[in-house]
Amino acid sequence: MDVALIAQTATATLAPCLPYLLKFGEKAGEEAAKKFGADVWEHAKALWAKIWPKVEASPAAKEAVSDAASMGDDEDALATLRLQIKKLLTQDSGLAREIAILLEEGRRASVTVVVSGDRAVGIDRKS
Repeated sequence: MDVALIAQTATATLAPCLPYLLKFGEKAGEEAAKKFGADVWEHAKALWAKIWPKVEASPAAKEAVSDAASMGDDEDALATLRLQIKKLLTQDSGLAREIAILLEEGRRASVTVVVSGDRAVGIDRKS
């Protein structure tokens, strides 16, 4: 299991959705589903539900999440978030396996998130 790759993919999936995940509510969820598509939003929510308890317990990870949410596509903020997620997954192999499974399920469902620009997200789904 490649924890670095899992962290990279999880970061790419979560980063554009973080502002909506942090202010999670019905209205935010509706906005996110419209912006990213229902499949991507549901996938991001499932990942977030798994990873949030560990993030919440780590001041450094919480700060990285906050920075990534507020700084958009800032490469340094995303690298810090990726590093913090990698640390969390390295410390908890069970969580790493769960995240890997969720990411694989998303891949099989052909939910591919491509992040570029200011929270620009491209979604590729096999027909």
